[in-house]
Amino acid sequence: MPILLIFFIWLCVISCAPFALALCRSKPPRQVGYEMGLADFFMAAGLVVAAIFFGSFFGGIAGKIFRFDGENGMFAGSSIMHVSAIFFMAFFLLHSDAKPDFFLKIGVLKRLKIFCKGAGFLLGFFLCFLAVSVIWSAILALFGFDAQPQAVVEYFGKTSGWARVFAFVSIAVFAPVAEELVFRGVMYGALKNKIGAVAAAVVASAVFALIHFSAFAFLPIFLLSIVLIALYERYGDLTAPIAAHCAFNSIMSVLILFRADLLNG
Repeated sequence: MPILLIFFIWLCVISCAPFALALCRSKPPRQVGYEMGLADFFMAAGLVVAAIFFGSFFGGIAGKIFRFDGENGMFAGSSIMHVSAIFFMAFFLLHSDAKPDFFLKIGVLKRLKIFCKGAGFLLGFFLCFLAVSVIWSAILALFGFDAQPQAVVEYFGKTSGWARVFAFVSIAVFAPVAEELVFRGVMYGALKNKIGAVAAAVVASAVFALIHFSAFAFLPIFLLSIVLIALYERYGDLTAPIAAHCAFNSIMSVLILFRADLLNG
């Protein structure tokens, strides 16, 4: 076991070191962060709660319309919640007193280039995430914790038909966009101006990891958030972390489906 842990630690270091150095080399085009007043805080918090409510209420209706039940129906609500969060965060950007701007005013080709670079950085870090997952699960096992995967992982593996398509789109597209707007854009951007970049990154990443409700996934997701924040800081634009988040969730979704097919086949 110690030999395996040493191997995965080594894999973690050599797989992420070049990309971590690359993230630190260039200067960002603009400073990330904004001042959030009390009114902005209550507006943002209220909009997030409203998105959760919309997902719960209208997800049940959508599930009945498309005749989804159980695991299949859960992702109808998840999709609606994330889409609602995207629209509500757009509303926040327009009506916030601070008028935060999460995106650079650049052309389509430049944005596409940033998108590809964000996804590329994620692919470079992916072996690191896998290594961290193995190391973290081994640590949990040493302390007697039964490392269970996230509930959403189990649910997604059991979906079928059109429900699986809805679930994949929700996980790979809607969730990354909504979560980047909320956690990297709103939360990290506001906290950075209050408590500094390092403390803001730790707090925002810890909250982001905790809302996934999985001890097994906590450290890998915490690391993912740190990488996403670093991408946001480097490019000064949420396009890069959105692309990286989309790539991460897409890869994980494919791996889950592959695993499920193997187990069921």
